[in-house]
Amino acid sequence: MRTWLLGSGLALALAVVGCRPYRTTVRTEAPVPKPAVPQVAVVPFVVANAPESGGAAVPPGLGTAVARRLAVHLASHGVRVIDPEIVLRAPVENVREDQPARAIRIALQVGASRVVFGTVTRYRERGDTAGGGEQPASVAYQAVLVRALDGVVLATERFDSAALPSGDAGGPVSHLLHGGLPVGRGQLLDGALGETGGRFAAAMKRSR
Repeated sequence: MRTWLLGSGLALALAVVGCRPYRTTVRTEAPVPKPAVPQVAVVPFVVANAPESGGAAVPPGLGTAVARRLAVHLASHGVRVIDPEIVLRAPVENVREDQPARAIRIALQVGASRVVFGTVTRYRERGDTAGGGEQPASVAYQAVLVRALDGVVLATERFDSAALPSGDAGGPVSHLLHGGLPVGRGQLLDGALGETGGRFAAAMKRSR
């Protein structure tokens, strides 16, 4: 009797299991996260008045302001930017250190894998000329994006508003007007830095 009950119970269990729907477990690989845009440090630009600057000296503090503003534009394009205030606190260890070497040294000190440095050669406000006409605002600078580990140049950007009408360099002529009115040098510089930030961000994404 006991043997019959055990046999019946086993048959019933097998029947129940056989009635259950067949299920498979599918293992899916977790998506591989895309590498983040490398961290970048923007060091203060050098101020160097060009011979054609028209006698309007570039303010000495403009190089630091440019670095701060370009850092903001890079961050707006998804780039991980080292806090500009941390970068600005980096000491000048050697006054004879050239600009690229200093920029790379600072980048490595603050933990950045990319660094941006550059030179502002013109920052002239619009105003009246001696002949009674109006002189437009004018800005000129060069920026360089470098890989800090080996010093490889990833991108360069030259902006010169004086060359825009002839299409020689920089960005669109629309920088010269805002709402149909001439822009000041501050607006002109900020618009140009916004475009530089976008192009440098794209270059960093390509070079991950």
